[in-house]
Amino acid sequence: MEYKEDLKYLNLIFELSKKIFSLLYSKLEKLNLHPGQPPILLLLLKNNFLSLNEISKKIHVKASTVTVIIKKLEKNKLVKKISKEEDKRVLYVQLTEKGKEISLKTYDIIKNIEEEIINSFTEEERENLKYLFNKIILSLNNIKI
Repeated sequence: MEYKEDLKYLNLIFELSKKIFSLLYSKLEKLNLHPGQPPILLLLLKNNFLSLNEISKKIHVKASTVTVIIKKLEKNKLVKKISKEEDKRVLYVQLTEKGKEISLKTYDIIKNIEEEIINSFTEEERENLKYLFNKIILSLNNIKI
């Protein structure tokens, strides 16, 4: 049996992920961003500042990976590290003005991609899709690593 038939669902998910990643990458490249950076930028847009650990937990990415992404964002002057008076040991990350501007543009790009994807769906199909995605996420959460 051909492997594609065996993995029909995962292959669809892989194809979908690849297409979204490719589209996102081509649009974000114009802002000098990599697809791993928007989750952090958008999270910081919602929250004034967060620690590296908080970011890591909220986007479900290893702290070491977040550190690498933050360094690149900092190099591009999109974020800055700050410490609070009450505990100078913990570093927090905050958007710069340039970072806020890029984050808003990033949000618009991602929102437009989402709208393009779902604009041909009925409201019922959108709700079903949301339900199925959440069900997949729950199933994945139950898989022991």
